[in-house]
Amino acid sequence: MTDLAEYPALEIIDETGFPAGLSQTTEANGLRRANGSAPTVLLNGFPQETYKRCSSDYSSFLACLDHYPSLTGWLPATPPSSLWKPVPTNVLAVSWNHPDEAPQPGIRYRGWDLIAVPRVGAMKDALNPFIAWWAVLFALSMMARYEPSNWAGMISIDSSSDANAIENLLDQALGALPHLILEAIDVSAS
Repeated sequence: MTDLAEYPALEIIDETGFPAGLSQTTEANGLRRANGSAPTVLLNGFPQETYKRCSSDYSSFLACLDHYPSLTGWLPATPPSSLWKPVPTNVLAVSWNHPDEAPQPGIRYRGWDLIAVPRVGAMKDALNPFIAWWAVLFALSMMARYEPSNWAGMISIDSSSDANAIENLLDQALGALPHLILEAIDVSAS
C-alpha cells in the first residue's frame, strides 16, 4: 500500500522552472526537447527520507517511481545521486529515452499545473485529485452534520490546533475545485 507521506503528489516542472507544458520552447505534449535529446522534466517534492531509501541503487529508485503510474517508462536523467538537490526543494530529473513520442508525465491540476499522483492501496491507476477532494470534503461534511459540537470545537481558531489546517484546506478547495469540476465536465462531454 502506498503511503502518501512517503510518496506525495509531485509537481512536474521543466528545467526553466515553469510547470511542464508552459515553457516557450516546447514540443508535443508540452515537453522540452533540447537539440534532439530526450525530453526531461523535473519532479519537485520528493521527501528527502524517501529519496535516501530509494537512491541506494538504480532498481530501488525505479521501484519508487513505480508508485507513480504516469511516470511509467520515465527514467532518471543520470544516476540519481548526482541529481539530488535537498535545498531549497527536493528536485529530481527524469527523461523519456524511448523512440516513440513521450507521454505526458502527469495529470493537469487546477488547469495549469502538471502533477504526478501516486496510486493508493491496491489501485492500478493514480488517485484522481477530484475524487481525493470529494472524499476529504465528504468526511468533513459528515463531521459537521452528525457531530456538530465536535466540528465546532475543531474549527474554533482560539482553542483548536486543527482549526488553522482546516481553514487552509477549505481555502485550497475553493481554488482547486472549480478547475477540477470544469475538467471533469469537459472530459465527460468529449
